[in-house]
Amino acid sequence: MNATIGLVNGPKASKPKAGGMDRRVKAMARQMGIDISSMGAQAEQMWSMLDDLATSDPEGYKKFIAQQAKEAEEGGYHPSQQGGDGAAVAPKRRSFRPRPALVIKTSLAAPCRIEGKLKNAGYKLFINMCCHEAIEGPRNAAGHEVDIRADDAVNASGLQIPLLVGAPRLMDGAVALDVVT
Repeated sequence: MNATIGLVNGPKASKPKAGGMDRRVKAMARQMGIDISSMGAQAEQMWSMLDDLATSDPEGYKKFIAQQAKEAEEGGYHPSQQGGDGAAVAPKRRSFRPRPALVIKTSLAAPCRIEGKLKNAGYKLFINMCCHEAIEGPRNAAGHEVDIRADDAVNASGLQIPLLVGAPRLMDGAVALDVVT
């Protein structure tokens, strides 16, 4: 996670509070479903080591970050993750189960290919709206989190609403699309 922040803004771009971690790292962890508080001192120590490396050996830091990015692009496989036959083993996938909120029934506006099959305009489309606490809440135009329960949160102008959109899938006589906010 430090790698992402370091690549974007440099390793010390955002100073965390004493004994704390950069707020952007906490946000990324929350979006990935990771409880940062359970990582405790080990995460802090790793963060500190990466910051020290960036200061003492900027070239080494860049190489390390490039290697991490390359491994991530390749699907997270690592030579130590091999099965009995020597073939690479996929890392465990993380998943979550969102809470259902509402379903919007509409239709396709134009023909499109879904799972290799052409579906014409007018074909039924169900948009399943769900929510999960791992997804960040809405932010206003200034980038500050909005309290959606507050009375002044009525104006949606300029809101940034993070969401995940799944791949469309075929159902009996319809297309389904999952959206998690």
